[in-house]
Amino acid sequence: MRACLASLTMMALAACQTDVSGGQAVLVAPPSDDVVPVAFAAGPGRRAVTQQLGTNVVKSACVDTRPRFTRTPETLARLGGFVQDAQTLTYFHQTYDLSVKLIDGRCSVVMGGLKSTDAAIALRDQAGPDGVVSLSQPRRIDGRLYVRFLTKGG
Repeated sequence: MRACLASLTMMALAACQTDVSGGQAVLVAPPSDDVVPVAFAAGPGRRAVTQQLGTNVVKSACVDTRPRFTRTPETLARLGGFVQDAQTLTYFHQTYDLSVKLIDGRCSVVMGGLKSTDAAIALRDQAGPDGVVSLSQPRRIDGRLYVRFLTKGG
């Protein structure tokens, strides 16, 4: 059994390639519509998150994949633009200041750049039914408003 697992692991690694980008080693997964690439030292993009993108990510990756969030990685792959950090297992959007992480039976989405606290509240209300999605106290960091949306599992 161990030999079989080792063989499968080696085949999976052989299907990947290592690329050097900006001095960072990046593991690039084979092209797939249902697998998010994995990278070492991944991080978010710099563009401010739009209301539409934020609502779409919270709703489709978290609310619609409840109660166990087993379809969250596949959903993020279909949305496109995400890379998963190999160490933290956080999914980072490569264009927008947006991350998704599955923590203790919950789906956490952190985003930067919404225009106001009112915009964050509206996003929460649009993303899911009352009581399913909660919103942390927004914080300003380096002039950008950051908010965290937490979706409860089943």
